[in-house]
Amino acid sequence: MLRSWLDLDLNALGLPSLEATVKKNQLQKDLLARQEAFVARTQSIKEALEVLMREVERLEATLEGLAA
Repeated sequence: MLRSWLDLDLNALGLPSLEATVKKNQLQKDLLARQEAFVARTQSIKEALEVLMREVERLEATLEGLAA
């Protein structure tokens, strides 16, 4: 309200402009989305590796059974 009354630029009051605030909020949303995607991919890779390791263990046990 003071800014409007005095017709001052927000930067003159030491406050970020509306555009800067909007851009910062968008950047934060983008960063959060990237972090969530990374976590999802990481979890998928971890699950795939766990399945693969169980399969390797199963195959090793089968091979040991055949060798015995």
